[in-house]
Amino acid sequence: MGATEKSNLLIIDPCPLLADALKIAIKQSALLSSRIVDIFAVYSAADLEAFLAEHEIDMIIMDHLVAGNEEGRLIKWFRQKFGAIRILVFSHYPNQQDFKDALKNRADGFALKTSTWEVFESYIVRVLQGEIVMGEGVSIGNIGNPATPPTSNNPNTHPDKQYIKNQLTKREIEILHLLAEAKSNKEIGKMLFISDKTVVVHRKNIMRKFNVNSILQLIKSANEIGLVDI
Repeated sequence: MGATEKSNLLIIDPCPLLADALKIAIKQSALLSSRIVDIFAVYSAADLEAFLAEHEIDMIIMDHLVAGNEEGRLIKWFRQKFGAIRILVFSHYPNQQDFKDALKNRADGFALKTSTWEVFESYIVRVLQGEIVMGEGVSIGNIGNPATPPTSNNPNTHPDKQYIKNQLTKREIEILHLLAEAKSNKEIGKMLFISDKTVVVHRKNIMRKFNVNSILQLIKSANEIGLVDI
């Protein structure tokens, strides 16, 4: 999503008081006013389908108790139905498993409700810009697939090359190689005959599979296990 594009934002929280207060804060935010067209709120998963039938949403901020309904069913549903929608999960509790579950189900970030407004505001901006966000107080160690085998007795080492290759699609491997050549999203899109927005979605999926938060970390990790040469 380009920096000048405006987005519609949906807040999902079982507490109407909190959801409505967050709506007001976002509307009054100088940092967000140039990025947000409209802000909506629903208070339960049951209200979502009817709401989304009438509204187009670019980003969702949801309470983890809603997001974790049936082990991430809701996040998975959003991903299947809306693909590139941004999802930021927030919670009162610094529970490591909640963080892992949200990111495993392809949320774009996890933050604590104990964050200051200025900090939380910055998370919204970063998620809108396509970043993967770990909020202050979030400490999850290795957030990868629980089945990922380490390469040694050290649980933080990279999984082996063959395992990672099995997780990547042919298209993701193509994009990974082009990223290692310092190609931009637009350049990659032209070379592969896909839109730069599609490139961004693929790039984020690749970064999730490598458990990294930046292109630099991604290329470094891919080089260390021999998937790219730099």
